[in-house]
Amino acid sequence: FHDTNMPASTINAVSNITNTGNIFASAGNVDLNSVSGNFINSGTINSALSNVNFNTAQAASIANINLTNAGGSILANNGSINFRTTDFMDKADLKITGGSLSANTVELNGGRGEVEVNVDNLGGTVNSSAYVVKLAAASDITIGNTTANGDPTIVSTTGNVTLAGNQITGGAPLSVIAYGDIITAPGITIQTNGGEVFMASGVNIQDTGATWTITGPASPNGGLLDLRGVTTFSTSGATGGNVTL
Repeated sequence: FHDTNMPASTINAVSNITNTGNIFASAGNVDLNSVSGNFINSGTINSALSNVNFNTAQAASIANINLTNAGGSILANNGSINFRTTDFMDKADLKITGGSLSANTVELNGGRGEVEVNVDNLGGTVNSSAYVVKLAAASDITIGNTTANGDPTIVSTTGNVTLAGNQITGGAPLSVIAYGDIITAPGITIQTNGGEVFMASGVNIQDTGATWTITGPASPNGGLLDLRGVTTFSTSGATGGNVTL
């Protein structure tokens, strides 16, 4: 697609959906449905007043979703960017690479699969639900509710991480790493049910492929680690998990 400008926009495809121009909805949703689950965006996808929705067609509801967003921008500054719906419980992965996502909320639904995000900018409150959640951005990140039975990992390579919602794992470790500060909103819960908690602020971090590697401090004074907003902090489970801050 090159350019579309309508009150609302729905695009259905059997194969890939590729956008190199501008898809703009002035009033309603932008709905993108691909049977293959493959989306490629190097342009702009924008819902001015509502949501941008990525999904697979009903016949392929358990297909993986792969969004290649290098050089692209996805905007829903008065709504949400939704990947699947919140009731999705099948095993299918969600992978997002490159570019910028900006909305009031970003909803990442991986069911019993894996959510993996590595982008330039992740703007808005990010809510995630999957077996494994891996979120990384070269920007400030605000994390809403995270639910993952596997290992949730949250990384900001250039900015701060704000934990604004509950971080719940089913016995797996929780890792939060920031170049800048890690701060928490009031009233949140961190509960790992036996998993370890690792948090590091004010550090340089590099993507080495399968893992993130801390290479040293980001500044002589390090970063702020402020957990005063946490109401419940628990690693209790069948075995108690270590806490490393």
